[in-house]
Amino acid sequence: MPRLVILLCCLFSLCGFAQRRAVVRDADGEMVRFFPKMGPGGSINYFTASDEEYLKQYTTWADLAERSAQSKRPISLIINMDSATQRSDWASLRKVKNVQMMVLALPNTLPAGTLDSLLDALANWTTLRHISLSSPRIDLTKPQPSLPKLTEQRTRQLTSVESASFFGPGNELTMSIWLLKQCPALKKLTINGVNAPDKPFRLPAELSQLTQLQTLQLSNAGGVANLDTAFAGLTQLTSLYMTNTGSGPKLTKALNQLPKLRRLELRFGFTDTELGGFRLANLRALDTLELHFIAGTNFPVDSVLVGVSSLKSVILENALLPTLDWMADNPDLRVLNLTGCRFPPSHRPLAKLTQLETISIDQSDSLGVFPDQFTTLPNLRELSIPDAQLSSLPPGIGAMTSLTALNLYHNKLASLPAELGNLRALKTLNLGNNQLVSLPPSVLQLTLLESLALYDNQLVSLPDGIGQLARLQHLFLSSNQLIMLPAQLARCRNLLSLTLDNNPLTALPETLGKLDSLQTLSLRDTRLGALPASIGQLTNLRNLISSGGHLSVLPVELGNCQNLDRLVLTDSSLAVLPGSLSALKKLTVLSLTLPQLRALPDGLTSLTSLEELTLQMPQLLVLPTELSRLTSLRELTVRSRKLLGLPNSLGRLTKLTKLTVDGEAAPDASQPFGAMEFLPDSIGFCSALTDVRIENQQAFDGTDAIRKTARLPKLNRLSMLHCGIDQLADIDWKTVLFSSLYLDENNLRTLPEALLEAPNLQSVNLVGNTRLPASLNQIFMNKETLRKAMAATGR
Repeated sequence: MPRLVILLCCLFSLCGFAQRRAVVRDADGEMVRFFPKMGPGGSINYFTASDEEYLKQYTTWADLAERSAQSKRPISLIINMDSATQRSDWASLRKVKNVQMMVLALPNTLPAGTLDSLLDALANWTTLRHISLSSPRIDLTKPQPSLPKLTEQRTRQLTSVESASFFGPGNELTMSIWLLKQCPALKKLTINGVNAPDKPFRLPAELSQLTQLQTLQLSNAGGVANLDTAFAGLTQLTSLYMTNTGSGPKLTKALNQLPKLRRLELRFGFTDTELGGFRLANLRALDTLELHFIAGTNFPVDSVLVGVSSLKSVILENALLPTLDWMADNPDLRVLNLTGCRFPPSHRPLAKLTQLETISIDQSDSLGVFPDQFTTLPNLRELSIPDAQLSSLPPGIGAMTSLTALNLYHNKLASLPAELGNLRALKTLNLGNNQLVSLPPSVLQLTLLESLALYDNQLVSLPDGIGQLARLQHLFLSSNQLIMLPAQLARCRNLLSLTLDNNPLTALPETLGKLDSLQTLSLRDTRLGALPASIGQLTNLRNLISSGGHLSVLPVELGNCQNLDRLVLTDSSLAVLPGSLSALKKLTVLSLTLPQLRALPDGLTSLTSLEELTLQMPQLLVLPTELSRLTSLRELTVRSRKLLGLPNSLGRLTKLTKLTVDGEAAPDASQPFGAMEFLPDSIGFCSALTDVRIENQQAFDGTDAIRKTARLPKLNRLSMLHCGIDQLADIDWKTVLFSSLYLDENNLRTLPEALLEAPNLQSVNLVGNTRLPASLNQIFMNKETLRKAMAATGR
């Protein structure tokens, strides 16, 4: 099979799997996926047990009809028509209810009349909105399937279908088009074309019969043929998306047949080498244009835009732009987005572009100088020029008084002009990742600022009058050289988030407590020796993150932050936690990385709203029995070299879905690590568990763990990494329900043949078991591959 075809097959499988796995949310709620019990290749192990609420298998169309009628949610349905038994039961298919989306896998052979019967059945589905059709012949080296002769339009129509998609070769699209012709409300069609490496994707002329189409998306791997005949009747088309478009003259001829086209997005590929003659001048209604080229394209886009005057939005990627003169011919232009384009000059004035509101120039590292032309745009509201090697801003920037958002991050700005203070309409200013050492006082004139980003600079202080920015809601100051904060910051009473990570801060002002709107305070990697007692006044604080290694104590007043939802503490010095933490009743996420802490505070188990608990405490010996009070807990992670085990009360955590216990193996192999040997007997009552990971334990009993977790109904994965396991004996594998078993970096010498009897087991990881034969020392993604490897080694 040609390499390209193999890649396409893999892509199709992945796309299909992702589509089935996704949970779609729309106005009608969450969809339920119904799929045949025997999927492609005869496998039924596409889905995990935890997905059952939204993923359901059916055996026959009669079974499908009965179960669909009971569904309270809209249905996305996969139908495989290869079964002759099912095709004799059209009456049952007609009774299926609540289907909004249908994925139809066309059969290799299709008897005459089958499409008529299918259409008659589907016409009864008044809720059907989308049809997805896939060809049976993804491998183009195989013969074309036998298709029936198609007769003229039937009387039964699918009046509710609004959109459709097709995957397959162009010459097999004809049958799908016949079916889609029976959808009078069809407005959108997506075609994912499959073509041989040496041949273009051929669009059938019948496509032109879908005269009501308004949106067409056409993707393929290597060029398109028959565009002009296929587009001939698509006079209502307003939106077109294409990849690998082929030659410029042919593309132009085809597009000229689309008089109402308003939106055009083209993605050119390696095969698009003959773009000369590509023109858009005849598309008088075109207002939105996206042209995406591969890097290094030498085709001048200016020639494409000659004579175009109706554009409102233009997005160009990796385009060769000799000039920007074409902009002056489009007086209604509102949005310009240039990515990876060498920025050109404009020989014509841009001041008459009174509608232009947004300009984004990204990855234009050749720019170097701020474009003076932009300072003449009277109504520009948003300007973004990141990654452009800008070393200074012109004083003329002060004339851009309509700007509400200015993004100049990742440049080389060492200073700012005083005229920046004239931009008094600014609400968002991003100057992150530059070389600023100070801010001009004029910045304080930007009194409408709501978001100010100054991260990754060299600021040693903030202006004393920063409190004048009273509307500020988000302040990002990470990775600077700030030692202290001005007391006036407390006047920013609307501040919602304050990020101070990676600064040499040694103290915070007591006035911090006046920021009574603050919801997020991030203090990673600072030199703070203490937090101010006034932090207890931040009654709206929801997220507090602190790390740095210098805290000796936490203020008792922290317990007054009654709305705190997430608390993350990482510190190598902190050895005790205040009992007042037990007052944080709304806490849902608690993460403690505290090497000096040897035991948990007594009140921790009273935090009954906790959903995620992470404890990285190398000295921790035991967890409290009262852990069972954390009835909302969904994820528990414990990393400790000395932990002896888990309390038997763990079984009362009926909402627990993920459990991780890591013995933290040290870089020095001679140092001791994890001491846990067994899982508690009660783990079998943790019925919501989907993922159990035990890592870096010196002498963990893997056999015992498998027995205790075997019947957990939702468990997908059991991982026991680097746990000293040398055998898997006396296990009733027929009772083991999980689908993935990870045993990497253990000491296994043999594998029991009975392991293959586990009914749902698919993936098995044996990497790093050096005592096993080399053919077994790997990852097995399905049971059959493992079976063959075991047979080959006689194990």
